[in-house]
Amino acid sequence: MMKRFVRILLVLSIFHCSSASFAQVRFGLNSRFTNTKNFGLDFKLGYKSVLMNIGFTTPLKKGFVGTRMNNIGWNQFPEDHYSQGSYYEFTDLGLHYLIHKNLLIGAKVGFGNETVFRNCYDRFEILGNDGYYYKMRSSGNRKNNIGFDIDYVWNAPNSGISVIAGISWSTIYKSGISVGYFVSF
Repeated sequence: MMKRFVRILLVLSIFHCSSASFAQVRFGLNSRFTNTKNFGLDFKLGYKSVLMNIGFTTPLKKGFVGTRMNNIGWNQFPEDHYSQGSYYEFTDLGLHYLIHKNLLIGAKVGFGNETVFRNCYDRFEILGNDGYYYKMRSSGNRKNNIGFDIDYVWNAPNSGISVIAGISWSTIYKSGISVGYFVSF
């Protein structure tokens, strides 16, 4: 589903490259890397100078070892458990404003859910990959994340395509960098 959406955005961008003027509607995509080793993907859609942002943020390394086992209960085979951990994944909603043709500022709120996992080892090597497997479930814990972005926009002359790069800060991820593009038509 996500790959299909990205392909549609790229195809629309290619067809739009022949346009000679900037118009009012903008859409785009940018990726974000944080200093706490998280990756985010943001989709932007806007009219004139205001862009709405919908994004997703997840850890680059979650800590799993082996194969995920969905058919084993959380407390089943407790002798196999050797480590456990957790991580949060966030859905971000935000509003960005193009205060100048080259400066985009924005604020967003993230809503996160915690997932807990247990790494396990089956000494008989029946389960998982060479005996290593993991179980995961939602813990029910939630967190909110508030963040701000400042992006610089490079407008390609007579094309309607803009490249954006910037910095971000949030209460949970602290600082990060982002790069992406948007198309105007």
